[in-house]
Amino acid sequence: MEAYSYSFTDQRLKDLMDSIGRSLEGMGMMEISKGGLFGNKNCYIPTKEAIHYVIDMVRAEMLEEGEVTEDIAALVILLDASKTLRTYFSEFERKEIKAKLKEIVQSETGKVVKEMVTYVEDMISALAALVVVYS
Repeated sequence: MEAYSYSFTDQRLKDLMDSIGRSLEGMGMMEISKGGLFGNKNCYIPTKEAIHYVIDMVRAEMLEEGEVTEDIAALVILLDASKTLRTYFSEFERKEIKAKLKEIVQSETGKVVKEMVTYVEDMISALAALVVVYS
């Protein structure tokens, strides 16, 4: 993340996003559209099927008994940090998800998840500080 965030240009990040976007398009999970100020940037839009598939995976792991993978925990952390959980989950489900995430973070096996939470929070704080400084 640091290598892509703290560079002089965004070319490396654009190349990475294009590579991931084309790969996901090939799997039928994304559609590519043109956007940006001049309409020359690739925008990647997830298909409805892909969104439902991912949300169902999150529901299955976070709202049912059983183990939660680090991938799903990381996704939930990012969805929560971006305030997007409310788009896909009811208030009751969000409370349950946050409680389970807190439970995971406090467990011995949740050390990696706790580190992810801390890292994401630190990056958001750093980016917010940069926005304030350069505004």
